[in-house]
Parts: sequence; C-alpha cells; structure tokens
Amino acid sequence: NTISGGIRHSAAILDGGTSVAVGDEDDNRCNVIKFENMVSIDAGGCFTIGLQKNGKVKVAGTFDDGLKIDTNSRKWEEEKFIDIAAGERFVVGLTENGSVIGDGHKDDGQIDFKSWKKEKFIAIDTGWRFTVGLTKNKELKFSGIYGDQYKDFNENKTEWKDVVNISAAGGDTTGK
Repeated sequence: NTISGGIRHSAAILDGGTSVAVGDEDDNRCNVIKFENMVSIDAGGCFTIGLQKNGKVKVAGTFDDGLKIDTNSRKWEEEKFIDIAAGERFVVGLTENGSVIGDGHKDDGQIDFKSWKKEKFIAIDTGWRFTVGLTKNKELKFSGIYGDQYKDFNENKTEWKDVVNISAAGGDTTGK
C-alpha cells in the first residue's frame, strides 16, 4: 500500500519513501514524521504501521490506555517483514519466512496465531477485529471476530480456490 485510509485517519508514502498522515491526531496515530525508506503503509484504528525497504517496521499511535507497540522489542526487531497490516487496536506483520506476528489488544483473538504456526503465509490483512492470512497452499486462515464470513467461507470453499491476494476491512474479506 502506498496510500491507506483508516477509521479516523489516512496515511501515504511520498516520493522518496517518506510518509505523511492526516486526520484525528488523538493517540499519535498521525506521527509518521520519522517513517523513512517506506515501501508500504497501513492506517488502522489507533495506529499507522509502515514497512521499510530493509524489512523493518515502524508504528505510530497509542491505545486509549497509553499502551504503545514497541517495534524495538525482540519479536519485531529480530525479523525481516514482507507485509504489514493495522486493525482497530492491533497490528500484524508477515515475516520473510512466512510466519505471522501481532501486537496490541488481543481480547477477540485477532492476534492469536497458535493454530497458524505450521503454516507458511504469503499475504495478510486485518479487519476491524480479525486477521486473515493467505497460505502458500492458497488457503485462508482467520483469527479473531469475523462474524459470519468464516461460516460463509466454509460453506463456499470451492469458490475460494486459487486465491492469490486478499484484502480485509471492517468485517469483510475479499480475495482475487
């Protein structure tokens, strides 16, 4: 993504790899001034997450309770990422080895990836309170609250064959 619209703000990558964000200044979600060498950006609810050319991640924003996501922590610092996404109150990253990690509020299971450990992923995205991942085998995996879409997905699996890309927003997921 070079431009992304969140719930109360939008973010974009400018020529030269710097970033800009506009909208609700609460929670510092628009504080992307130090986002440099960016290749992807995603605006969520409380956060903006950016992916740098070197595979490192930057996050701007805080929760209502002041909790921040520390991308200098071991789980973010030791990995090289190829994809990122921001949900309502959480962020996720896809590592170059195909694993998924997340940080932030986890009350709805949106960053509970225990059942995903044996899978290798090629794409991820987030909705309001869920994460969806696309495996190398072109299967979808869901984590968190995703309403009726998981039921609909299971009932119509034949329509979801050979998916090569996914997109999620709000309570919906689309595939191509």
